[in-house]
Amino acid sequence: MRAQHQAVERAAGAHVRLARRPLVIMTDSAGDLPEEVVRAHGIHVTPLLLVDGDVTYRDGVDITAREFHARLAEEATVPTTSQPAPADFLETFQRASEDGEAVLGVIVGSGVSGSFGSALAAAGRFQEAPIHLFDSRGASLLTGLLTLKACELAELAIPPEEILARLRRIRSRSGIVFTVDTFDRFLASGRVGRARALLGSMLNVKPILGLDLEGRVMPMGRAVGRKRAREALLDTVAGLIPAGASVRFGIVYVGDDDVVEPVSEALRARYGQSVEILTAPATPVIATHIGLGAWGLAYLVED
Repeated sequence: MRAQHQAVERAAGAHVRLARRPLVIMTDSAGDLPEEVVRAHGIHVTPLLLVDGDVTYRDGVDITAREFHARLAEEATVPTTSQPAPADFLETFQRASEDGEAVLGVIVGSGVSGSFGSALAAAGRFQEAPIHLFDSRGASLLTGLLTLKACELAELAIPPEEILARLRRIRSRSGIVFTVDTFDRFLASGRVGRARALLGSMLNVKPILGLDLEGRVMPMGRAVGRKRAREALLDTVAGLIPAGASVRFGIVYVGDDDVVEPVSEALRARYGQSVEILTAPATPVIATHIGLGAWGLAYLVED
């Protein structure tokens, strides 16, 4: 009888272990992944923070992207942003470890945020499960697309070390290019000189910007007017994608989504009707720094 009870207990324990996934993927809210993608893959998300005086909002939890975009249109001042504390990442690691045997995190780039440093500090203190971290050296849907790729590889039971290696290869030929409609938020963030911002506003010049392989903002071109900026941005991205490569895209925007349809049509005309395109409003921490009317195009070149 005792042997039977022990056999049942072992079977029950095995069932519990099998119910947990071998590897769970987590990210932070700067990845801009649509909620349906997060739910479909069981991704755990650490929110970045917005600080408005004495009030702190968790990005995507206490305030949504669309709510914040409306606020940008109505108010002269906007909150500042803050990276999650190590304790915030510890909380996410705890939730994720209850769902899986190990955790792999794809984090907004260390070149644009201190979030990766906070995640590293938290990982060093977490004992319940192995933590593997990837510095996306990106932001917005570039980080989001890399997170989605990590999910797909994890669901194929690929070990975390191999996933990290593949993500590094993919990131080396992927990126994000964006343009801003006004320079107000860039001025506030210190990412563009005041004289250059004034000149751009006077001449209706729209900068084409991107993130280099270290995740730092870099100029990639400019155009006069929104339509020409859209064409220039698309041409810039096309020049960065190897011929014949398998690629997926992400369109992110602040405010109106009127850029989504023409950009999607242009991408399908160039890369085929079945090309995968994710779209999302920019999360508040991204929108804070690039302002209303800004939009970007992330591209992920498959391994």
